[in-house]
Amino acid sequence: MKTDPYNILFIIRILSVRDFGIYFAYNHFWIIAHTKIEIFSKEHDSMMSVTMTQLNEIFQDVFEDDELEVSRETTAHDVEGWDSLMHVTLIVNVEKAFGVKFSSSDISALKKVGDLEDLIHACQNN
Repeated sequence: MKTDPYNILFIIRILSVRDFGIYFAYNHFWIIAHTKIEIFSKEHDSMMSVTMTQLNEIFQDVFEDDELEVSRETTAHDVEGWDSLMHVTLIVNVEKAFGVKFSSSDISALKKVGDLEDLIHACQNN
């Protein structure tokens, strides 16, 4: 059911004669808003985990290590062989896989894999 904000205001005005009415209208609105936020949050988390799975596969391919597991907190210091040359190779592979293009300033701001994941989503949403 789609809720029209004007209908909610109308309900609040009608029910505002009693405290219970205000409470009911407020909670009804809060439940609708909270549900939408919760659904968005679950979709966002799902999208993030798919991206992280793809990133992990890219890392395994670039670093030729099927045992490599990255997380949002992983940094270059955590991955053996992640030097400047491998960083360029990694970024090129990520751009190809996700169909995005990063600016030099975006790339230089990356500190951990989570930053890369966030940047991918930002580029995909623009």
